[in-house]
Amino acid sequence: MKFRILTLFILSIFYINLSAQGYLKENSFDFGKIVNPEILPMPNLVSILDQSMLAQALNIDAKNISFKNPKSTPTQKIKSMFYTIREGEDLMNGVLFQVSTNPVYIEAPDYISFSLDNKLTQGEVVSSTNSKILYKEEYAGKVRFVYSFELGQVYWNIGNNYLFMLGFNGPITSEAHLISVAKTLIPEINKNMLAKLLE
Repeated sequence: MKFRILTLFILSIFYINLSAQGYLKENSFDFGKIVNPEILPMPNLVSILDQSMLAQALNIDAKNISFKNPKSTPTQKIKSMFYTIREGEDLMNGVLFQVSTNPVYIEAPDYISFSLDNKLTQGEVVSSTNSKILYKEEYAGKVRFVYSFELGQVYWNIGNNYLFMLGFNGPITSEAHLISVAKTLIPEINKNMLAKLLE
């Protein structure tokens, strides 16, 4: 009996993976359908957000922006890129760009959508002050994003397959400025991400 259950479990996982692979190959435009993150591609982040895009959105010179992969990227399920903005030899500020897939796909297929909703209703606790900060909701065209000016963070998603985050340390001057930059960058990032996924 145990062997039978184990066999059924293995076959079901195998079937899900094959279905997801076939789906991804044949139906690349419908990113609303949940796909096993193990087979989702994770493009180079600089090909999705380059210096010129960031410079234009922040109204600064692209020559003052450099980028590097943070050393602490733990797995293929999450990729990060840090953009440093300099003026001469003085460090001005930076931007963190992060893309992740669902880390609990089997247990919670809709985890990514839930995490965005949770930021609106439960917020995040800031450890240094032990205070809770709730995120707010906005739209870049038809794309919903959640943001916190206090934390300098913006999150949005492509269905339950990809979660995006922009974290700003310094270059944002007001809540209106954060919203404006997000509305400029999100459509461009999504367009570039889609192009990479369809290559």
